[in-house]
Amino acid sequence: MRLILTFVFLTCAAVSIIPADNSALQFRIQKLNGKEYVSLYEICRDGEFDQGIDPVLGRGKIYKKTYVAVYQIDLSVILAGKELIKSDYPVRRGSDGEVFIPADSARQILEIMLEKNFSRHGNYFNEDKEPKTVIKKPVDDDDVHYEEIDFIVIDAGHGGKDPGAVGKGGRREKDITLAVCKRIRDILKRELKGVNISLTRSKDIFLELGERTEIANKLLRKSKNGLFISIHVNASISPKSSGFETYYLSRDPTTDDARVTATLENNVVILETKKKHHYDDIEFIEALMLAAQIQKESHILAEFIQKNMTSAMKQSHSRGVKRADFFVLRGSLMPAVLVEIGYITNKKELNLLITPNYQAVVSKAVAGGITSFVAGYNKLVK
Repeated sequence: MRLILTFVFLTCAAVSIIPADNSALQFRIQKLNGKEYVSLYEICRDGEFDQGIDPVLGRGKIYKKTYVAVYQIDLSVILAGKELIKSDYPVRRGSDGEVFIPADSARQILEIMLEKNFSRHGNYFNEDKEPKTVIKKPVDDDDVHYEEIDFIVIDAGHGGKDPGAVGKGGRREKDITLAVCKRIRDILKRELKGVNISLTRSKDIFLELGERTEIANKLLRKSKNGLFISIHVNASISPKSSGFETYYLSRDPTTDDARVTATLENNVVILETKKKHHYDDIEFIEALMLAAQIQKESHILAEFIQKNMTSAMKQSHSRGVKRADFFVLRGSLMPAVLVEIGYITNKKELNLLITPNYQAVVSKAVAGGITSFVAGYNKLVK
């Protein structure tokens, strides 16, 4: 089923007040609920930007020459060009529909997309007289700005009216994933003091795929990063298929098997009745995926988890790290992976996966990979 996303486009330049060539740009800072914001309308009007917004999804884009900035209402993260910009408070929409950008984020967007420097003077950002120096060079590890892992969201796949894959005896994927995720949460809370550990669901409820990463994205703040780990159980038409594997997001699946696995997990969209989440908004999705650092970090996280599972889960075997286009990972603005802990359609693995002892082994293995990644990652920050 193809969902069509319609954007309402507003051309701000049509009603713009164009400053004289010799006048510097100036943008007003105002307060909403004690926080500092800049009106998106004023940014577009005075900066001669175009913009588009989907009023249902709350997703918007700002255009200027070859630059595009992508934002979402209630999130503190904005993608401008290829740079992720974070604030300590989110984008807001007023009662009249006007959008407000956090002041610190607004300044960065203006500097990136206008290629000018701005300084604060009282309640205004004023364009500096000196032009912005733009140095273009390939991005390498020295250019990457790492931010401490402040939270981890563990996602128990499926739930509620979505049982996930079903094995012999009516065993349901949603029950296994929830049991394992609760164990992972408990281990991480013991091992990672000071890191906020939470679940997307702690009981048998249905969540749309887009809602899961949204839960995690809403926790992002300036200088604070997070991880999103989605736990699933695989299935196959062949009862001989077995093993565990870890995925990171890519629109270029590693193998045909990876493509099939992603298709199986993505099929849950047929149960979604809301019109809030769209998965064919390709332009928006590709914009988010431009953040190569996220994909690189997701790959590294997947390697850590898979390596630890390979060492600990001796009763099964490793199928390796793979990439595929999982809808549940598409919207993530942080390192994110999907872990398939075994096959519910394999008699031996099903008998293992439903036992508390083996669930403890799996949980410890996954949690160990996560803690190793966080330890190494946070060292880079310090």
